[in-house]
Amino acid sequence: MAPPLDDHLDVNPAMSLDDCKGEIFQLYIVENQTLTKVMERIQEAYNVTATAAIYKARLEKWGFHKNTKRRDVLAILREKKLRELTGNESAFFIRNRPVDLEKIEKFRKRDRIEPIEQSINPRRLQELPSLDQRPEVRQSKLSQVQFQARELVSKTPPASPIQRLLSSPRQWRVPEKLFYDVDLYIKGSFESGEWRFNGNELIIESSKSQPAERNALHAFLGGLDTGCRYFAAGKADVGGLHWRGAFREIDNIVQGTYHDILPNVIQKVNDLNDGNHRPAAVMLTKYVAESSAARRSTGHATTAIFKALAEADIDQMKELERVIMTQFTELFELYLGSRCYNSFVMKMNLARRRLFRGKLLRDCLPDLSALDITFGLTNRRPLDVIRLQIEVLWHRKMYADVVTQALVLLERAEMIENDEWQRLYFLIKSWYYLGSAQSRLGNHHAAMNDLSDFLVAEEAFCRIDQTGLFNPEKIEILEVLQDLATMKAQYSEAAGWHAQRMLLVERLAALDEGV
Repeated sequence: MAPPLDDHLDVNPAMSLDDCKGEIFQLYIVENQTLTKVMERIQEAYNVTATAAIYKARLEKWGFHKNTKRRDVLAILREKKLRELTGNESAFFIRNRPVDLEKIEKFRKRDRIEPIEQSINPRRLQELPSLDQRPEVRQSKLSQVQFQARELVSKTPPASPIQRLLSSPRQWRVPEKLFYDVDLYIKGSFESGEWRFNGNELIIESSKSQPAERNALHAFLGGLDTGCRYFAAGKADVGGLHWRGAFREIDNIVQGTYHDILPNVIQKVNDLNDGNHRPAAVMLTKYVAESSAARRSTGHATTAIFKALAEADIDQMKELERVIMTQFTELFELYLGSRCYNSFVMKMNLARRRLFRGKLLRDCLPDLSALDITFGLTNRRPLDVIRLQIEVLWHRKMYADVVTQALVLLERAEMIENDEWQRLYFLIKSWYYLGSAQSRLGNHHAAMNDLSDFLVAEEAFCRIDQTGLFNPEKIEILEVLQDLATMKAQYSEAAGWHAQRMLLVERLAALDEGV
């Protein structure tokens, strides 16, 4: 689990307008503030000063258009009519942002633009080429009569620009409309203000009941993970109870708007399938779809998405996950900018999934030196990168490299100031991997020292966080320390480690019985 996000806003004097992209979208588009007010807010909050002309150039570049232009309306009306004549319902986009057709109709009436049937011959309209058949930057052929739009794109389901990303040679049975729906779901959530920028150092606000939805999601994920551990240990009865508890949380999470729900559901389906729990993975997709259909309107974006997931071939779910995670990553950067921590988190989530499926570190992770220069050595971004490097190296049994990287993380964690939670979190991660790797390498004395430091840091952490975040690691470490003490004939110490371990196991077992 990644560390939570603190409440301070990191103001970097070297920031530019591009670094304020998420804030500008929130103020200018969602809250409909004037450009003057936006400029004042950005200068006050980020110490970034720019002229109105520079702002307008940036808004044009990003596609952050608030005022509808006549040329856009004319092009959209004609393309819309063309689609209707061919029996296609389409969504329209300008600079990759969805067009509100209700606003287009209001503009038409306000500017007294005649209905399309009276202004152009339908036969001539049918002869015009579809915008989907134009080059990468598609523009209406009606530009010859000054009806040119600003990079107008129309999409008709099931056409999908994501199709080129698919690498599997097998028959693709997932409706391509799924990717279309995911695209509209993410964009619509930002455009409506349901998902809101919350500062460059924080995750977005994506629900009115975000803490409750996040807790329900974590209970769902934790229940499945705990169940898998019990199944692996041969305790199917207890594992099944934890899975049942996780499934009960589905009725809550499918009703939420929290942005992490969809990515985590599809990732967990693949985790179950990879862990030889294929029937459970299939059951999960079906139950999520049924629960969403029962508790959401049939027209809700996530209902259609979950239904498509349930209809997908379980063996192609990894490809599907990759495409959807790519969509989330690209669109979060579109609306929030690259500096926002939530954009970074989406990139790291995508990188993590790729790395644990065999990709090279250098092909997936951000440039650590660039992050150090931009954010500093103790910022969570470079620390997250180092932590993920360590986890991947551990997974690949490259224990000597784990030691090297864990020492780097340890040094940086000790430098963290004014954030005891973050400092202890990364110290615990450092000591855990450092001691565990030393044990695997046969460096028993160093392992005992490092793992003892893990316990000291974990005890301090528990005084400020009572969630038991590191209980699984603590049980494992106590067992390793017991074995190492026994090897050294330190039987009294071994008995002490054993007693601590059994006390923790019994306490957690009591919680398990209440599932």
